[in-house]
Amino acid sequence: MTASRSGQLDLTGPDLTAVCGFSQKPNGGYRDYYEKVTYYAAMVIGPAQTVAREVTPLTSKPVETDEDDGVFLYLDTFSSRAGITEFNSRLALKKVVTVGLGGTGAYLLDLLAKTPVVALHLYDGDFFRTHNAFRAPGAAGLGDLRAGMKKVHYYEQMYSAMRRGIKAHPVNVTSENVDELLDSDFVFLAMDTGPDKKIIIDVLVANGVPFIDSGVGVSKDADGINGQVRITVSLPGRTEHIERDSLISFFVGDDAEYDTNLQVGELNALTANLAIFRYKKYLRFYVDTENELHTVYAIDSNELYNRYGAPSVHSENIEPDAQPMSGSAGTDAGNSPGTVV
Repeated sequence: MTASRSGQLDLTGPDLTAVCGFSQKPNGGYRDYYEKVTYYAAMVIGPAQTVAREVTPLTSKPVETDEDDGVFLYLDTFSSRAGITEFNSRLALKKVVTVGLGGTGAYLLDLLAKTPVVALHLYDGDFFRTHNAFRAPGAAGLGDLRAGMKKVHYYEQMYSAMRRGIKAHPVNVTSENVDELLDSDFVFLAMDTGPDKKIIIDVLVANGVPFIDSGVGVSKDADGINGQVRITVSLPGRTEHIERDSLISFFVGDDAEYDTNLQVGELNALTANLAIFRYKKYLRFYVDTENELHTVYAIDSNELYNRYGAPSVHSENIEPDAQPMSGSAGTDAGNSPGTVV
């Protein structure tokens, strides 16, 4: 076999020749590797699909990772596909804590678990019961309910299928263990009102630990369910509004309307989403021109009210019912004050 400079290969002698090209690069080349790979895939897929129409190179096959690749058990193709890898990296804090895994806390975890936080610490001393399943993310099976697991272990099992770093603490946070939160980069409070909550907030404020407290306050009458949900933010150097304006109630029975067992899944999910939006704005994932520290959503008017923004140009004086909400993010009947649910 001989080859000429023209690219002709003499395979069997003068009676049979082949003209070959060792590159299918178009004139001007490729814009990037994506265009190069998809160009070659397109050349292959056509003939293959004439034989079997169902074949495709676009399998999106998941790629398993190890600990050196990050917190997820498989590659995060979403961030690269959406072009937000740089912004997503801003969420890679070392330690984030969620106190309480009732309705709001569970939805907080659902969103946080899909961010590159190294360690997600969960605190809740209660069990996952049947009523919890109806305002929780996902779908609990009979086996899950019959297992009698603590909430932290139920959710640890669920989200460990996707990521590393879920740390379950099957206890409530009280004055005796609140110091475990002091090395946190951020804390979410989704717990019942009570003296333990005041202790936690006082300690976090005193030590400059940023946190978001959430609350759902609703009532029902013949016309339907009405009320508000809120998030209150505390950041280093911006804490005076919490004590000065009594935005958070710490005592059961302060306001009977907000000291109820009425919780609805979509309100818990909304509260969690508002908290995560504010958290991600704090970390510069989202643009933040308001920098507010307190947000209330009113069910009946479908309006959001922000306070303590910079500049403060919105609703300092028009927030409906500017009274402290008990902050119960997941109240269960029969729980003692301060129980996280």
